[in-house]
Amino acid sequence: MMVRRIPGRIWPGWAYGGESIPGMWTSPAGRTAYVIGSLKGSDPYSSRHYLLTNETLRYLVFNDPSYDLHKFNFETDAPSVALASAQVDANNPDLSAFRRAGGKLIMSVGWSDWAVDGLGVKGFYDKIVQKMGGQDQVSDFARLFMLPGVGHCFAIDPKKKTPNTVDLLSALESWKERSAAPDSIIASHIAAREGAAAPAMSMPIEGAVDRTRPICAYPMTAVYKGSGNIDDAANFSCRRV
Repeated sequence: MMVRRIPGRIWPGWAYGGESIPGMWTSPAGRTAYVIGSLKGSDPYSSRHYLLTNETLRYLVFNDPSYDLHKFNFETDAPSVALASAQVDANNPDLSAFRRAGGKLIMSVGWSDWAVDGLGVKGFYDKIVQKMGGQDQVSDFARLFMLPGVGHCFAIDPKKKTPNTVDLLSALESWKERSAAPDSIIASHIAAREGAAAPAMSMPIEGAVDRTRPICAYPMTAVYKGSGNIDDAANFSCRRV
């Protein structure tokens, strides 16, 4: 059998940070964590990544309900995954038809998202830039906003006032209908009121805003100006670092 090798890196991995976000690495409360799984559960394979990957390989890639992830062979199985990816993944960086139609695109993901993967989303945007003629060309119709310290479904470390809400839809509406291209979008940290539903699963969050921060269009990032309240977005500017 001829084995088709896949050149280069298969997956970018994850950005550092976010390990302390509940449910991202591990969760002592139950089987909700993406990377490790439950600390208390009897099943050692309780992480979301393991469970989702195993089921995907069984029913989407190999059509074998008994397939075991532990048997994955990078020499022979990776090409099969690539074939399935070609059928289901929306990863074509050629958005020329979308641009010709006058479309505007705002992409966003948390840097610490262990489900969607911030580096994966950023990598796809980088491919769009490479395919479509460079950053200046792409920024006319597509922009990426990376959310610092934000995990999946806006999960955050409760010990830090990380932004947990941002209105991307209004920014997209202003861009499309009023040609106001967003260089930055103001995000907020809302301290949930006592008794409110879990912020990661309930939007809008019920509570009071105690921090605002600009989320800059990639590759720019928010930098503190050096003076003023760090909880006020006005004291930050977008720079390329």
